[in-house]
Amino acid sequence: MFSPPLTSYIVQAWLWDSAGTDASHALGVAADPCAGSAPATPPAPAAGVYTAAVADRYAAAPPWRAIGATRAAGWTLLEVAAGGGVGVHGVKAMGGGEVNLNSQNLNSKS
Repeated sequence: MFSPPLTSYIVQAWLWDSAGTDASHALGVAADPCAGSAPATPPAPAAGVYTAAVADRYAAAPPWRAIGATRAAGWTLLEVAAGGGVGVHGVKAMGGGEVNLNSQNLNSKS
């Protein structure tokens, strides 16, 4: 028997950011947990580092765009929440549409 759909969640993870210039590290909800590093256009909300789109600030997707905080070497708290909200260092950066977790996998890629 299947469980009812998950309607509320918050996923948090600490990321060590070296502040490197060629980086792809993200926390997100993705349909394919084996997709490799942060994809160019993730299918659902993600937060992290994606220097191919944003070099000096943390980024959120889809599509990848700069969100608030400037990158620096050190630990960074990433968050993905129900409804598509993402945040960095505990500050909500954006909201989005609903995500059906019945067909998704929570994952992090680096």
